[in-house]
Amino acid sequence: MLSVIIPCYNQAHFLAQAIASVLDQDCKPVEVIVVDDGSNDPIHDVITQFPGVAYLRQSNKGLSAARNVGFSKTSGEYIVFLDADDRLLPNALAMNVQCLERHPDSAFTYGRFRIISHDGQLIAEPPLRRPGNDAYAGFLRHNCVQAPGAAMLRRSVLESVGLFDTSLRSTQDYDLFLRISRRFPVCCHDGFVLEYRQHEASMSVDNRLMLAETVRVSRRQWTYARRTPEHRAAYSAGKIGNRRHYGERLVEDWRRQLKGHRWRTALQSTSTLLSCYPSGLISAVRRSSSARLVRSIHPKQA
Repeated sequence: MLSVIIPCYNQAHFLAQAIASVLDQDCKPVEVIVVDDGSNDPIHDVITQFPGVAYLRQSNKGLSAARNVGFSKTSGEYIVFLDADDRLLPNALAMNVQCLERHPDSAFTYGRFRIISHDGQLIAEPPLRRPGNDAYAGFLRHNCVQAPGAAMLRRSVLESVGLFDTSLRSTQDYDLFLRISRRFPVCCHDGFVLEYRQHEASMSVDNRLMLAETVRVSRRQWTYARRTPEHRAAYSAGKIGNRRHYGERLVEDWRRQLKGHRWRTALQSTSTLLSCYPSGLISAVRRSSSARLVRSIHPKQA
């Protein structure tokens, strides 16, 4: 049996699409468990449209806790954690199962995904990131899965390494994939399995949070990565790449915050940049200072 866990917090307007995308899969049997993480909107009213879908409600404890309690109620051999604002693509579960069956030693598999807008319009189709023969080195460099709903995990592996870290506010999936890939092989395939929705309420657009938590998750791995030259090199590459990826986005946010006189938010961004990406902040300050100097000398060119 397959188990799909859908944590939901104030996403009732997307939830029906997520559930339907699971129930429309050809791969059977599938159990679906929706975990309402203390939502203020009518999650239960959506669930009643889908007989057989299990519903759990808890006080708001965060994404990790919702995923973990959902897992505790499952019985499937294969597990998928699908966010409530995302959608599985047709044949997604079958493709992931087939990949795991072809690679019985692999802890989990994943495929490609499409980024869609709030109303479902295609934004992008990111290339597949393959971890390589050394899965741990691959994940040290970057989160190869990127969108957690694109992955399918073996239940036995989750029982072995543990579930999501409830102390993390984001990037919990990256932390889990690192812990797994450190101990087990990982496989992937080129099939499209997920539509990942990007909108203003998405956690992934909070660049300050994503930068801080990605750095935090990465730092945890140094104890293990430092043991071999290959993993030390991968750790260093990931440290630079991940910080630059979210850091440059946060620098742009910081500029907009200053321009809009949002001083409190700008101060928070400054603090995060100083802690996690100081070189990016220093470079941005220098560029801003240079631009002001040019405008003062050549005002007509400003």
